[in-house]
Order: sequence, then structure tokens, then C-alpha cells
Amino acid sequence: MLTAAFLVSVGVVAFLAVEVGPLIVNDRFRELREPTDPERAALDALREAAGLDVDRVAIVETSGSESVDVAVRGPPRRRVLFVTDYELDELDEDVAIGLLAAESGRVDAYYGEFRAVAVAAVVGLLAAIVTTVVPFGSGFTAVIAV
Repeated sequence: MLTAAFLVSVGVVAFLAVEVGPLIVNDRFRELREPTDPERAALDALREAAGLDVDRVAIVETSGSESVDVAVRGPPRRRVLFVTDYELDELDEDVAIGLLAAESGRVDAYYGEFRAVAVAAVVGLLAAIVTTVVPFGSGFTAVIAV
């Protein structure tokens, strides 16, 4: 029973690390600010054209570098759109809509959630092998069989 609880907790922790970890890292270790009213209006128009629905928007300060980064992080109903200030100021509107549409496709396909489930399954399987719940005597054949 203790082994099963350990394996479940390893899978849950791996899932949360992949799903929520990037949101926490982006929020804590990047220079972020709230969009100004004109930026928010422009972003709302771009997001509507791209079909992207998020709960919050954060502008990443790039301090003069020509860095373009558009990322949606977080679980459903808690998604945050991270956009660099360079994208808002310098990029053509069609390019910005294309970048937001690509992120919208990832969000609609639950890309982050599928990735988190896959990582949790692999880490859980490795934990099962380490705790000898799944015998590894026959090598990788045991992994393929599971």
C-alpha cells in the first residue's frame, strides 16, 4: 500500500512540475509587468483575431533586445499569456496574429496537459522499476510489456 501511494505521489508531482512549473518560473524569474491600456486593447484585438482565450496577460521586459516570445502557461482556467514587449512594439500585426494563433492551437490541443501526462507516466514507470513493483530482470522487455 505504501509503495502504491509512493508511485501515485511521484506521478502527481511529476505532472504538477511539468504543468505548473513553467508558470511559476516565468512569473518569478522574469521581468514582468501588466500591459498598459493601449497595449491591452491591442492585445485583445490580436487575441480575438487569433482565437486565443487566456485569463491573464503579462508583458515580458526584454530591455532593448529583439527577442520575440509568445507563450501560454498554466493549467486550464488559469492560463497566462506571456508576450515580449518587442512583439507588441515592433512586429507586424499579421506576424503577431500568427504567433498567437500558434499558441492558440497548442492550448486548444491541450499540448501542455498531454506532455505533463506523458512525463508523469514515464517517471511513474521508472519509479515502479526502482521500487521493484515492475521487475526489470528481463531488461527493456519489461518496460515495453507494461
